[in-house]
Amino acid sequence: MEEFMKKMNQYDLLRGVLATILGLVIIWRPGMVFNGIVYIIAAYFALMGLLILYTVLREKDHLAGSYAPGILLLLVALAVIVLAKPIVAFIPFLLGLFVVIGGVRQLLQEIQLNRQGLAGTGWFIFAILMIIAGAVLLLNPFKSVLLMFRIFGVIAVIVGISTMIRYRQQRVS
Repeated sequence: MEEFMKKMNQYDLLRGVLATILGLVIIWRPGMVFNGIVYIIAAYFALMGLLILYTVLREKDHLAGSYAPGILLLLVALAVIVLAKPIVAFIPFLLGLFVVIGGVRQLLQEIQLNRQGLAGTGWFIFAILMIIAGAVLLLNPFKSVLLMFRIFGVIAVIVGISTMIRYRQQRVS
């Protein structure tokens, strides 16, 4: 087990550098990275579809059903390219809707508690912030996705730097 861990730790510096670079690129250009991922996924489906069609043609199996998987994968590749942004934009919209509903519920609850003399100002502010955050998600879903992606980039940079620090500490000891 110790030998396995040594083998894994051997590449910590490389993993740390790559995670840091990826994180910085995501922070700097989240839209470019997101689009790149979409195109990689679409290219994968297209390549698989083309390989199936090539195999069918090479094997001289010209039954109509033989072409279906290849054509289906090409259509999936096209759908990924065309529908990626609307699908991804829909997720923050739903999250925004839930956050707004939760914020309104929290605000109404705080108003009721205020009438009883039990509410605190912090919870009013929290409810209003929830409503604002939900509204941002509702009104600007794609930029919200890019913000979440940037946060992922920051996390990747932190993980990368901490991995490089750990690598250096292990090399010194």
